[in-house]
Amino acid sequence: MSSLDDILTTAQAAEHVNVSRNLIDYWRTTGRLKPAGRYGRSWLYRRGDVADTELAMRDSSQSRRGTPIPEGAAA
Repeated sequence: MSSLDDILTTAQAAEHVNVSRNLIDYWRTTGRLKPAGRYGRSWLYRRGDVADTELAMRDSSQSRRGTPIPEGAAA
């Protein structure tokens, strides 16, 4: 079970990975980031899940950019 230090609100999660709160909400609504639960009206996230999601999104973004087109491939 996670300690309370590993649980973040949306604002804390956004600050932790240096993205906007809207992006954290977008990741949640699209299923990319699974919330740990709710406290009142606030969504809560596990610190590791937030970091893993940010890394996955950064890696997928970078893999789409600058990918060389193989020789002989139609442009």
